[in-house]
Amino acid sequence: MGTGNGSIISVAWNCLSLFITHLFLASPGQLAVALHGRHVTRSDIQTVFVGGMGHFILMVSCMVAFVKLKPARKRWLQFFAGGFLAAAYLILILMLVAPIEQRLNRY
Repeated sequence: MGTGNGSIISVAWNCLSLFITHLFLASPGQLAVALHGRHVTRSDIQTVFVGGMGHFILMVSCMVAFVKLKPARKRWLQFFAGGFLAAAYLILILMLVAPIEQRLNRY
């Protein structure tokens, strides 16, 4: 189940960074600005880039480790169940710790 957690959460987080916030896509531009010695306007974008690269490494390594085990069908179900349980837990945490204004605007 641990490799499922690492794979599914890293895929979900990178999908958010790539397709929802687009911060991961803006990262190379900010990195080029920093490498040329100019003033970086949004340093948070660079942290998203570092985290995203770490998630790509985590995703690939978890999947490779799981496939090397030559899992049976039951193990594949545990892999996905563990990942989706971890994702549901992450969503629950985000819902509980969101600022009160965001929680009120949801309904």
